Amino acid sequence: MSKVFVLIFNLAVLSLALWLYRNVDPWFVFIAAGIFLIPLLRNFGILRELDEREKYYDRLSSNIALVTVFLLTMLVVALGSALGHDLYFAFIVIPLIAKASIYAGFTYSKKIVITYVGRVMSLIYLGFVLLSHGISIMSLIEAVPGIIFLVITELARKWRFAGIGYLAYAILISYVYIPKVTNSSLLITYVILLLPMVILTIRTFQKEETESE
Repeated sequence: MSKVFVLIFNLAVLSLALWLYRNVDPWFVFIAAGIFLIPLLRNFGILRELDEREKYYDRLSSNIALVTVFLLTMLVVALGSALGHDLYFAFIVIPLIAKASIYAGFTYSKKIVITYVGRVMSLIYLGFVLLSHGISIMSLIEAVPGIIFLVITELARKWRFAGIGYLAYAILISYVYIPKVTNSSLLITYVILLLPMVILTIRTFQKEETESE
């Protein structure tokens, strides 16, 4: 089964679970368990097995997801945060986002990851700016970070040291969000923004590999 389909399916399940959880009933959080459907079908032999390279990154992403749970737990204890519904959901969503991001970010070729992730993030940001302010001077000013990010992406496709730009964005995002991580919604947003930056930084500095897609 296509890795793209699996990723889109998992994101759709998580998005549906989050929307229903927030707008209908907290019990809909169990829909998130749907992301285990494809691994179960694979274990029963209905879907093809992963190749050795995919298995390696599947194990790596699972281990990172587990470490993420421990780190999140220590953060909650250190901050003395009260466990509410939003924080419980963060414990479910954040490790899954970490696993999906690491797996997809490293099983595809370096060039594909940089091209698609970088361009999509830039276009989403620029789209939000345009929808928020329309065509105006304010839009032009707020679009600068997105334009710079797009330029870094185009450079990173051919020049490894452009990864410094992604690292700078990761540091900036951490500077903005870390003081606000007591808010579980902002914590999830922070993870969603930070993980692609970390993956893009690592992949950009990696040497080009010959990979089958």
